[in-house]
Amino acid sequence: MTALPLVNGGSARPGSSEPDGIGVEVGPRAAEVGYEHQPLLALRLIATSDLHACLLPYDYCANRAVAGRSLSEVSRQIAAARAEVPNSLLFDNGDFLQGNPLADYVASAPRRRRAHPVITAFNTLGYDAVTLGNHEFNYGIGFLSAALAQAQFPVVSANIATRLGTSPARDKTFVPPFAILRRKMVDSAGHTHTLRIGVIGFAPPQIAVWDRDHLGDRIRMRDILASARAWLPRLRARGADVIVALAHSGIGPAEPEDGMENAATALAALPEVDAVIAGHSHLTFPGPGIAPATGIDPVLGLLSGKPAVMPGHSGSHVGIIDLILTHTGPGHRRWKVVAAKARLSEKSVAQVIPAKALRKAIGPDHRAALAWSRRVIGQTRTPLHTHFATIAPSAALDLIAAAKADHARRALAGTEWEDVPVLGSAAPYRAGGRGGSANFTDIPAGVLRMRHLSDLYMFPNTIVALAVTGADLADWLEQSAALFRQIMPGATDASLHDGAMPSFA
Repeated sequence: MTALPLVNGGSARPGSSEPDGIGVEVGPRAAEVGYEHQPLLALRLIATSDLHACLLPYDYCANRAVAGRSLSEVSRQIAAARAEVPNSLLFDNGDFLQGNPLADYVASAPRRRRAHPVITAFNTLGYDAVTLGNHEFNYGIGFLSAALAQAQFPVVSANIATRLGTSPARDKTFVPPFAILRRKMVDSAGHTHTLRIGVIGFAPPQIAVWDRDHLGDRIRMRDILASARAWLPRLRARGADVIVALAHSGIGPAEPEDGMENAATALAALPEVDAVIAGHSHLTFPGPGIAPATGIDPVLGLLSGKPAVMPGHSGSHVGIIDLILTHTGPGHRRWKVVAAKARLSEKSVAQVIPAKALRKAIGPDHRAALAWSRRVIGQTRTPLHTHFATIAPSAALDLIAAAKADHARRALAGTEWEDVPVLGSAAPYRAGGRGGSANFTDIPAGVLRMRHLSDLYMFPNTIVALAVTGADLADWLEQSAALFRQIMPGATDASLHDGAMPSFA
């Protein structure tokens, strides 16, 4: 594949520098790969990832509107990207059902009849396919299955199974491992073709560990690469002209390892894959946020030579991959990707205005979540904030740790462990960092509302009591200290925190 420059506006007509869709820049480099006189087909892949139920530009924890992210805001970017290239497909890369009080409200609402608001949003915007992330399982399999039942698009994942077979290809997968989307598309000569786009999904195998307490043995995970090697040839054999990997997985090393959580780079190296949508780590790619390394080109947006995007989180970015295909003739694959370009969309002032159709579709859920989040549940005499929680004592974290310890003591009462000292751990989930300068908990003294609980502890995690030794505890503290950078004597304006380390790690 050649990473040729693409012309915004259209594929250039042979012999002309004028574009009339998205296409390749015709010239000497095009001639080198031998397709300068062939009709070309421009295909655009548009992607979101790690939305975490951030549908509207509203911070339910702080009870205020907030600009800068949400699916509603980037929906106008999606519409603009589609308008530029009619041959377009829209995907989501997982972690869409959990992440804010709206999601918690929907998961706790009894006898709910409306579709899940995230699924409603995807249906409204016309998503072509999505895959599952690890946080889809936070509310249990029953809740997830009920939510997906309302989807008007394929949901795919190749390495999440309900029963393992003798090989990955014989697993009974939780959702279909892949889908083939048949779409009518027009090439640069005006001819219509039926393009078959194969879409396959993957998720971190660690799901079986992270959510084991409420998943039990009902969900089994396979290694991403093992599953890919088993299913990709089948996808190609069933006629897929192009294969897009929706990998809810970060950008890791190019060298494969068993059980990789961040396997996007190694996955891209497999010959059947034409493009990769990465995610999970809440970073952005292409761009300076990912360092160049073997198989990783953050300037051209290539992983193992294949175009790839990672579009941030919570609707912060939209990933766009433009592919140029040419017909290879009888006896070969019908279509071959000969050029590609990956990028993240840039917001304009006009594009951050929330879309009316989406706001209307999820308006009832938004209003219900607001009412739920404003319920009074208690009082606090002390302000609870995380402004300096990573470097100084924090009443907010003290409260979380005390609540955990109290819960554990109650559970251990009457057992052989009831006299064992109990320590509660707490991590500042909202402490700036990748979440931005407004990503802090700030609860004034006074009335406590339901939204404040989500502000203090935003993930529906399961409390686990571990029996640890003094050495284990020392190792735990050392891990916490990994957040800090080593500052040499005499250094000035040195950053105290390691920017690559999340505050909750």
